[in-house]
Amino acid sequence: MKSTQLLILLIFSTQIVAGNKNKMNELNLTEDQQAQMQIVKQTMKERLEASRIEITEQAHAEMAVFLSPEQMEQVEKRQEMRMARQDKRQEKRKNKREKRKTRRQMEKTE
Repeated sequence: MKSTQLLILLIFSTQIVAGNKNKMNELNLTEDQQAQMQIVKQTMKERLEASRIEITEQAHAEMAVFLSPEQMEQVEKRQEMRMARQDKRQEKRKNKREKRKTRRQMEKTE
């Protein structure tokens, strides 16, 4: 039951953290509010990561009951590969955001 609740929290919270930039822009936040919003989003992101890790550990413990050691090793290898791909995608997205931000700043100064 707890795993299901954590999974639901993870799904909905991810949508909140990602947010819809257009909707955020509609709020006409002050710089202070934007900074506070970033803090809230970062905190939520950290909580989500902790929840994701907890869910994964619980699932692995449950699988270890009925999978052979060789099968568990395969599961863990797949998990590591999935995480490496995810990290790579996140890094790519971060680089794109930074490039866009730099481009916008340069456009403003022109």
